[in-house]
Amino acid sequence: MGLILAAHLLFYIAKDHCFIDGNKRVAWLACVEFFKNLQLTLRADEDEAYELMIDLSSEGSTLTAADVAVWLAERLEAVEGEPVN
Repeated sequence: MGLILAAHLLFYIAKDHCFIDGNKRVAWLACVEFFKNLQLTLRADEDEAYELMIDLSSEGSTLTAADVAVWLAERLEAVEGEPVN
């Protein structure tokens, strides 16, 4: 359930442009912090994350929240030494 919530958080903050500037950064940080609270981390390098956020927020993007969830799931890991709830 947490994965779906995080994917929707990332997707809709980035797509709905609720801020004048910084929507992609806020969306990414909100998602990372959401996972951090679940004792999970994303193993994505800066280029991968950048590409996802640019693709997601670009005009005519065909990415869906489900696509984002799959992308996140492929890179999600438990924080070492910490139990995952």
